[in-house]
Amino acid sequence: MEKLQEESSKQTPVLWVFERTAKIYIAYNFRKDRIDELRYQAIEAERRSDWRKAVEIYSELTKFENENQEIISKLEFAKEQFNLKVLYDKAQKYLSDGKLLLAYQTFEHIIEIKSDFKDVAKLLSGLKIQIEQKIEKLQEQITLFREENNFEAEEKFLIELKELSPENKSLDSRLIEIQQQLKIAKSIK
Repeated sequence: MEKLQEESSKQTPVLWVFERTAKIYIAYNFRKDRIDELRYQAIEAERRSDWRKAVEIYSELTKFENENQEIISKLEFAKEQFNLKVLYDKAQKYLSDGKLLLAYQTFEHIIEIKSDFKDVAKLLSGLKIQIEQKIEKLQEQITLFREENNFEAEEKFLIELKELSPENKSLDSRLIEIQQQLKIAKSIK
């Protein structure tokens, strides 16, 4: 405050007002230039599908224009796209790790959010066929091992089948039955 009074006492009132107006004008132009720069960066991030960067930029823009509905909408859209990309990458990782059911469930979640996201519908239908084929093969193996009374092998395949078909409650009772048979067999040895 003293500095302001000292400056104003050295200057004429007109010069002082002119200088203050110029500082305000420069600050306004800096703010406007920064907003324009951020808008350009956000558009570029969207064009590259760099949704993380778009979210960061739109978040910063809302600091300048917190009531601008266009910016708020674009921020929400960028957040949704970023979340979908994270889910998609996660599902792809499950797929590459051979975790078919987790991949399937994650792709289903994506479809619930946005039904036409990338190639998810196509991946889901192919994955469903893969899971059904794997379940069929596992059930054949389980039947074969049951006939041979090979409880250890049957247990292994039942556990794998349970991972692919967690809602199948009959597998739980058979697993318990096998584990009891294995305990009996180990106690006899």
